[in-house]
Amino acid sequence: MANLFTNLNLKLNDLYKKIIINPDALLPFLIILVGLLSGFAAVSFKVAIHLFEDLVFYDKTLPFAYNFHFFYIPLICAFFSGLLLYYFFPESGGGGITQLKKALYYNYGIIPSKEIIGKFLVALLCIGGGMAVGPEGPTIFICGALGSWIGKIFHIKRSNIRSLVICGAAGGLSAAFNTPISGIMFALEDLIGNFSTQIIGSTIIACVLASTLQRLLLGNMPSFVVPKYTLTQPLELFFYLFVGLFCALLAYFFIKLLLFLKNKISATNVPHKSLYPVIGGLFIGICAIVLPPDITGFNYISKQQIKKNETIEGLKKSAEFRKQEDISELEEIPHEAQTKFKLFSALKKTNNDKSVGPATAVYKQMEDVMTNNLSGKLILFLLIYKIIAIAICFGAGVPGGIFAPTIFIGAMAGAVIGYIVNIFVPHLTADYGAYALVGMGAFFAAVMKSPITSILIIFEMTHNYEIILPLMLANMTSFSVSRALFKHSIYDAIMIESGIHLPTENVDFKMEDVSKIMNKNVITLSINTTISEAEKMFNTYNFYSFPVVDENNKYVGILKRYMLRESLINGNSQNTIEKIARAERIPRLYQHDNLDIAIKIFYSFQTTVLPVLDNPQDNNVVGIITQNDIIKFYANISNEKKVNRLSETIDYLKIKYKKNN
Repeated sequence: MANLFTNLNLKLNDLYKKIIINPDALLPFLIILVGLLSGFAAVSFKVAIHLFEDLVFYDKTLPFAYNFHFFYIPLICAFFSGLLLYYFFPESGGGGITQLKKALYYNYGIIPSKEIIGKFLVALLCIGGGMAVGPEGPTIFICGALGSWIGKIFHIKRSNIRSLVICGAAGGLSAAFNTPISGIMFALEDLIGNFSTQIIGSTIIACVLASTLQRLLLGNMPSFVVPKYTLTQPLELFFYLFVGLFCALLAYFFIKLLLFLKNKISATNVPHKSLYPVIGGLFIGICAIVLPPDITGFNYISKQQIKKNETIEGLKKSAEFRKQEDISELEEIPHEAQTKFKLFSALKKTNNDKSVGPATAVYKQMEDVMTNNLSGKLILFLLIYKIIAIAICFGAGVPGGIFAPTIFIGAMAGAVIGYIVNIFVPHLTADYGAYALVGMGAFFAAVMKSPITSILIIFEMTHNYEIILPLMLANMTSFSVSRALFKHSIYDAIMIESGIHLPTENVDFKMEDVSKIMNKNVITLSINTTISEAEKMFNTYNFYSFPVVDENNKYVGILKRYMLRESLINGNSQNTIEKIARAERIPRLYQHDNLDIAIKIFYSFQTTVLPVLDNPQDNNVVGIITQNDIIKFYANISNEKKVNRLSETIDYLKIKYKKNN
């Protein structure tokens, strides 16, 4: 028995040393950890929004006379979020998806850890404060940043940090909507733009764990409870085709409006740059007290059946109508006749038992339209109002996403077509709620340029698989037409407007030499350098690795920061680095090799840095190349079309800089 415990202890000690020396051995465990953390973070963020929303809008202990707080709460929240953004968390603005993609493509997925707290706070203020932005984008960013944070804590390779960021982001979307399959597809289709088998497995694990935790904490319910819609008859596909066309045209207008207002508002002179979000808060506040709550979502109680019952009940209790002989006729009053859209109607006393805030109302309104519980006039008003409100809030730099708002606009756009079809040929088609469901996916596909994700996410959010044919037809129609009108997704368009170009062009890497993009200013270490001296070099230059050469300046091997840990732990800091450098078995890369060879070495040996040698005979180090160098080269291919686009971006930035200064 003693020998058994001795052997077990020795094995645990060996495992501990391996982990200390090579933290990347922990990657499977870290993927599990990131999946659980992303699920918990998504749930916490969702719950925090609802609690904050209830507190600032509907807490019975606070004096909310005549609902004037509908005006000043958005202003106050926007003001404080602007201060936090300007002074403490400058990278936490916007929805978060563009910042995440930028970090993945240009910084190995490394995100400042403080932005986790920053994004949580500023998005909580704005979303809970009634702004027309969604929580899904910030959730994805927060969970992706958690993956980056975990990777940095355990000092794993940058390529593995990138994988953890993708896992966290996918897990965040899975938990936000309770859509694990869509979370996986979003990571592959939107974030990294390819279906890499290397990342699929880890992403699946993260999404399963995140969704499981979300279901344990909040229950296993779909985002929307809607009727089971089916294709009534083949002729109905013709009507759904119009849904796709309408959503494509509307998406083109929507993207252009977002970019236009973003440029106009950012060029507006304000006393201080932290006040830009207040522009969005001011618009939302004015609308909250001027427009009916059915439209703005403040104190939303607009379910059609509830409204009808309350109207009838109120009339029955009225002394004026009690004298009438027949009240039963009131049951036949159409909803449009009962509902009067009066200005300043939101200033009535709040009904705390049935009130919901604007963040919650967005999802209730979508569910209402998919269950045929909104009038045609209200659907049209909601479509117009939301497009304008989202564009102004986005243009003002209000922290929050456009994921949920995009789905909302799609639901209303589809319902408009469905309502019209039901007026003219009601016997040939399903209720307009089915068109709203299809419109959600079609508009999402057109705006995000992600047709597969758009189909899967509608399935998972509604558990409605019977309407597959109309959904596929409308989504692909919308995607194809919108791509012909405007090539980029809304996220890529935002990045291009900011002067950031992600890799999009096809390149034959076999035709490009390594020498074309390598960095010739390379610092080498001698094999006689001690481990303590090498550690000082790493701290001085903040490099990830150094090429090591012998007395004749011939290449010996490569020394990476993590390779020093075992010697430092064992107290061998005065030993030379020769033995460590020669142990790294990475194929040699020469200056006349093509980039395709470099990419294969990067992939096969999970490294991010490679020394470049002159020729096999001399083996002199003439440069160094990183994965980031290849990405930058890929992103800046000098064809005429891209040069013109880049030139236009530079001109725009110059004009913007002059206006701001």
